[in-house]
Amino acid sequence: MKWELFIPSYGRPAQQPTAQYFPEAHIVVPESQREDYEQNYPGRVLTIKDERDGNIARKRNACIDLALERGNKGLVMIDDDFVSVQSTLSNQLLMDWEFMGLLHNAFHVAQGFGAHLFGFSADVQPLHQEVNLPFSLGRFFYTVTGLLITELRYDESLDRQSDMDFWLQHVHRDSRALRFNHFSLTCKMKDEKQTGGIESKEESLADSKKLLTKWGSDVLNWDQKRGVFLTPKSPYKGI
Repeated sequence: MKWELFIPSYGRPAQQPTAQYFPEAHIVVPESQREDYEQNYPGRVLTIKDERDGNIARKRNACIDLALERGNKGLVMIDDDFVSVQSTLSNQLLMDWEFMGLLHNAFHVAQGFGAHLFGFSADVQPLHQEVNLPFSLGRFFYTVTGLLITELRYDESLDRQSDMDFWLQHVHRDSRALRFNHFSLTCKMKDEKQTGGIESKEESLADSKKLLTKWGSDVLNWDQKRGVFLTPKSPYKGI
């Protein structure tokens, strides 16, 4: 099965830890920023129309459509602030070629489980990682998203919560989304300038309310400790 690795990016042509980690990955940027990125990553830049940028969900949908146009049946999208991945069993960091091999095998494992979405957790705490279990089929993940492309798309009315909504769509349809528990991701924290202010509590709260309205309280719960975040309930009674 043909698949490619995309790094959606915006306004960070000289700050690409992900592109350095994955020299074979394509960086997806708006057409107006192509020249800036090409100076640092010649031959690796793919573009989308500027109007398909400016929103996380809209851009990821553009990446999915671009992957299909390039003849892919699978796609892996990695945030442009990704730094490293390590084994939660040995605490050893994976080299780029090791992680690429893991991604290649992940597509086959996902197909075997009947899942169209797979990923890893950014939580490095073993208790939360369920490291005694190699896989989870009902645990949320983000940062690295692998998918066997279907008709499902990100909800462009959402921003911060579009990842969780996309995950819920797959759980709703497939009754599963595959998370690998023996590997943990590390990312840089984005500051407000880099993200265009989407990290603000007010916008996060508004997005969370939209998602809760869409899926309902049988599926989602407020994270009382952090206030603006939602957590999926298990089992998912409303799905």
